[in-house]
Amino acid sequence: MDIQSHPGDVYIICWNDKYRKLTSCDSTGKIIVFMKYNDQWIEEMVNNRKSSVVKDMKWSPDGTKICIAYEDGHVIVGGVEGNRRWGK
Repeated sequence: MDIQSHPGDVYIICWNDKYRKLTSCDSTGKIIVFMKYNDQWIEEMVNNRKSSVVKDMKWSPDGTKICIAYEDGHVIVGGVEGNRRWGK
């Protein structure tokens, strides 16, 4: 895994045990989902909303969804496959 993928300080990390994915967020708002492929950690998905700071994110207990909460009150729910499922 190349932590240099993050331009800012990483301050949130959450692990998806079922799908073996590591999700991280930095001070610039960049979110990266890493997965292990051929014994290397690669970036599976990158997202940066840029308009607000991420306050928290958590994977669902079954590992199929991630919820991302922003400082401005915006909330996004995404699927493990990378699709956005809901936003408010």
